[in-house]
Amino acid sequence: MATGSQPPPERLRERFRIKNILYRNALAEFVGTGLLILIGLGLHMVHVLSKEKINTHFQAQVGWGFAVAFPVYVTYHISGGQLNPSLSAALFTLGKINMKEFVVYVIAQIAGGFVGTVGVYFLYLDQLKHFQPNERSVSGLVKHADCFIPFPSAHVSNITCFFDALVGTALLVFFIIAILDKRNRVPTGIHPLLFGFVVTMTAMAYGMNAGVPINPAKDIGPRILVGMLYGNQVFSYHSYYWLVTLFGSLLGGISGAWFYLFTLGMHVPELPIVERELTEESKKLLPREA
Repeated sequence: MATGSQPPPERLRERFRIKNILYRNALAEFVGTGLLILIGLGLHMVHVLSKEKINTHFQAQVGWGFAVAFPVYVTYHISGGQLNPSLSAALFTLGKINMKEFVVYVIAQIAGGFVGTVGVYFLYLDQLKHFQPNERSVSGLVKHADCFIPFPSAHVSNITCFFDALVGTALLVFFIIAILDKRNRVPTGIHPLLFGFVVTMTAMAYGMNAGVPINPAKDIGPRILVGMLYGNQVFSYHSYYWLVTLFGSLLGGISGAWFYLFTLGMHVPELPIVERELTEESKKLLPREA
C-alpha cells in the first residue's frame, strides 16, 4: 500500500514513531505508571474522602489490581509493563535489563507517578477542600496527606515497616517471575490480569502495617507532590519511615525473584522443542532490540 493511501493513524505512526528503543520503553514506563497512579490513587481518594461510604477497603484493593492490570496490558509489548522500580531492580539482577535501562525506567516510573498524582489532585481538589479527616488520619500531619500516600500507625515500628515492605514485595515479584517463566506455560495474554490479581492478594494480606509499600513509584511520586503542597513533614514523619520501606521494597523485589529461581525456577521441566517454538511470543515481554 502506498504511503498516501494509508489511513491517517498509520501515516502518523510512520512519521512520529520513536526509533530509539530505550526512549520508547521509557515513554511506556512513564505513561503506564502515570495511568496506574491516576486510576489507583483515584480509587484511594474515593475510599478516603467518602470515609469508606463509597469504596470499601475490599473494593479499593480489588480496584488497585485492575489499576495495575490494564496499564500493564497497554505497555506490555513495548517495555514489558514493569511500572515498579522494585520489579525493575529484580529484572536487572536477573540480567533481563541492563543498568542504563534500569536507571531510565525508574526515573520514568517515578515521573509518571508524580504526573498521575497531579491529575488526581486537580480532579479531586474541590473534594479535598471540604474534607474533614476522621480518626484514621495521621496524628500531627496535614489532613490531606492520607489521601495521597499511606502512613504507618504510630505504634508500628520502622523495623516492622521494613519487613512489611520486604515480604510484601517479595511475594509480588516471586509470583510475577513465576508467571513470566515460559516453562510454566502461562498464556502471555493473561499475564497482566494475573499480575493485577497478585497485587490485590498482596494488598489484602499486608495492607495494615504501612499501607502496602510494594511499589516505590506509587510512594515517591505522590510523596513529592504532597511535600510540595503541604510541607516536608511527609518525608520526616515516623523517623523517615519511607526510606525504610523503600529499601525494604527494593530488597524484597530482588529477594522474591531469586527465591523463585532457587526454590522452583531451576526445577521446572524444560519445554519440548516444538512447544518451545510456540512460546517465542513471550520473548517480546522485554524487548532487547539493538
